[in-house]
Amino acid sequence: MQTRLTTTARPITTTRRWSLGHILKTALDKLVAVDAAYRERQKMRRLTDEMLSDMGITRDEAERDARWNAPAHWHR
Repeated sequence: MQTRLTTTARPITTTRRWSLGHILKTALDKLVAVDAAYRERQKMRRLTDEMLSDMGITRDEAERDARWNAPAHWHR
């Protein structure tokens, strides 16, 4: 008696498996981008009213942007 082996096709999954290195790099890239944006807002705060006017920004807008804080749901 012969045993016949049959193979069944496995479904192809599209789920991507992330390596720890990739996750850490992505998180670090996002932190660097957030830090750069923060620094830019702080630099804008130090510009003169004339410089801000040339950019089309009022002093109040520059101050509001410099005080910007992350939304509450980001702090969870």
